[in-house]
Amino acid sequence: MTSAIENSQHAIDFLVGCSFASMLDRAQDALKNHF
Repeated sequence: MTSAIENSQHAIDFLVGCSFASMLDRAQDALKNHF
């Protein structure tokens, strides 16, 4: 059985991963447009 703390940690990791991935996508688009 997982605790609420572990569940919230997984949710935070998921959100951080998603925002990081979208940041990378935006950075790649910016680089493509710049060069």
